Amino acid sequence: MENYPYCGKLVKKTFSADETLKLGESFAAGLNNKNLFLWGELGAGKTTFLKGLGKGLAVKQKVVSPSFQLVRNYTDGSGRLRLIHLDLYRLSSLEEILHLGWNDILESDAAVAVEWADRASDILPRQGVFMKFSHIAPDEREIEIYSEKRNIPGF
Repeated sequence: MENYPYCGKLVKKTFSADETLKLGESFAAGLNNKNLFLWGELGAGKTTFLKGLGKGLAVKQKVVSPSFQLVRNYTDGSGRLRLIHLDLYRLSSLEEILHLGWNDILESDAAVAVEWADRASDILPRQGVFMKFSHIAPDEREIEIYSEKRNIPGF
């Protein structure tokens, strides 16, 4: 895979949920515990991508959307924290997001993946990997990958 952490913008297309899952799995190899911020409409593939990411990070639990739990922690077979998964969909203010322990979570040693990151646009760090998911057709997704917040149009 391309050296995505250093790209200004990389666009990937997937043509099935399985391809989106595999993209997430391959993405895990180069993540190096960077923060990962995802946004896009409902059903655009964010959680599917993160299921693949979890597999690539060797987490032992099944990755699921944390919409109602808000934050889920995933460990590998040795019990080491590998992934912290946040879903900001149901939150409506920055105060609610900060109340989750936002700053401590972002500074953890685990990879951090935030769905609906656009809801925290004012407090997102500049560093990390930023991904915009879009529906193109019923089974086709376009995923724009940015290496830094300053490279994203509109941020």
